[in-house]
Amino acid sequence: MKFHYKAQLAAALIAAAFAGTALAGPVLYTTETTDITSTPGANVAGQVLAGTQVEELERVSGKARVRIRGWSRVADPTHISAEPGKPVIEAAFASSRTVKLDPSAGTAKILGATWNVATAEGWVDSSKLTADGAGLTAQAKAAKDSKCSACHAAPSPSSQTASGWYSIFPQGGKAGDENSQDELVFRYLQNGARK
Repeated sequence: MKFHYKAQLAAALIAAAFAGTALAGPVLYTTETTDITSTPGANVAGQVLAGTQVEELERVSGKARVRIRGWSRVADPTHISAEPGKPVIEAAFASSRTVKLDPSAGTAKILGATWNVATAEGWVDSSKLTADGAGLTAQAKAAKDSKCSACHAAPSPSSQTASGWYSIFPQGGKAGDENSQDELVFRYLQNGARK
């Protein structure tokens, strides 16, 4: 079975968490891990990871104001994850004040931890955004197939859990040179991981 990471992720997020929520702007994807600031030119507030779906709210002078939607643990709302209880991090912030929890939009209890639908907004370098989510997925799959098959058979994303991929890639795909393609491969593997 072919795995269509972006389509499945988008469908799951929109259907499960955001039913009835209209998007204000175009859906884009980060091409690499990128800094996010509260205003253009401000200090870094956090990072949006490679392959994260964002909603563009406005664009000014090479910067885009974006909204990230996902799930956050109520006890530590400094990370936004793709799904509650699954360690697929979309964005990480220095302060919990950046992440807005919305329990009315969705709440989940997983292994004793309460998760709420969460959003965060900020400014990113617009050159690190693309509308081509399918292209990013294809790029990640091709890179995985090429890199992995140099030494062994390329694994299926579903051969591990999302946590299992962390044990294989403890730095989340950030090998020495922090290659953005490696980060996309890691995200591809995590998002296709078995439940």
